[in-house]
Amino acid sequence: MTNENRAIIYVLIAYLAIAVMGIFVKFASVTVPSSEILFVRFFLGAAFLLPIILKTKQLKINTTKPIYFILRNVAGISSMLLMFYIIKHLPVAIAVLLMNISALFVPIILLFFGIRTTLMQIILIFLGFVGVCIILLGSYSQDKIDSFYIVLGMFSALLAAIAYCSLQELNKYNSPQNIVFYFHIIGFIFVALLFGYEWVSLSFKSLLLLVCVGVFGLIFQIYVTKAFKYANASTLTPFTFIGVVFSGIFDAFIAKVHLPMTFWFGTLTIVVAVSLLAKNNAKQAKLNKIAKDRKKILSN
Repeated sequence: MTNENRAIIYVLIAYLAIAVMGIFVKFASVTVPSSEILFVRFFLGAAFLLPIILKTKQLKINTTKPIYFILRNVAGISSMLLMFYIIKHLPVAIAVLLMNISALFVPIILLFFGIRTTLMQIILIFLGFVGVCIILLGSYSQDKIDSFYIVLGMFSALLAAIAYCSLQELNKYNSPQNIVFYFHIIGFIFVALLFGYEWVSLSFKSLLLLVCVGVFGLIFQIYVTKAFKYANASTLTPFTFIGVVFSGIFDAFIAKVHLPMTFWFGTLTIVVAVSLLAKNNAKQAKLNKIAKDRKKILSN
């Protein structure tokens, strides 16, 4: 099996897991506050990662650029909290789709990091948001969904993009395991301190649902890390939308929610835009590297 095929299998497992996690969040949110669900997700993640961190002795975090550490954690935790909240109010397929549009915001965020956005990137970002508008303007969206939660989901995606861009900077000074571990530690402390007052006592059924949220969240974290070890984003991005398809099947057959053709057409538009954007970003990064190497050679 080639590395690329292995990466595709891993990313399919990861995004099927995130869709299943979303389904368990949907069921749990009937009786449990979103913040409490997220706390369990973070706590189980930290408990799983702690032995690995201790074994590899990677407890120390390099805060050479503390602003990126703060941005990654504040934006990342806030994004997840909002996403867990909107899953309660939206069909799972739409919530999972909104998770995936964060890639549309990345080139915009990178402008603030001093990285130029090309005309092609702007066109593809616009195309992606056309897809979002198609979903919003569909009869299903107009009749049965409060657009407030769609906007909230888009804001969550924007925060996820900020966290991703900050993560790229943190990766230069820290290991991925180290970054993820502290994200989980800060996450469950942050959520407990700010939202612990609203938590409720858990029944056995609720506790089981929350454990499932944590387990499938961990499966996602493990396999998405493995996937990007063997292939780049331009190859894997189209496959990340498998979670939307799986969630759509859940909405149709279990939640009994009808998703019209406008939803799937809008989703297809977003998939095309995000996939082409990933390829364009990879090409642009390669050109930037060539230009940087050439400048270094000329300066010597």
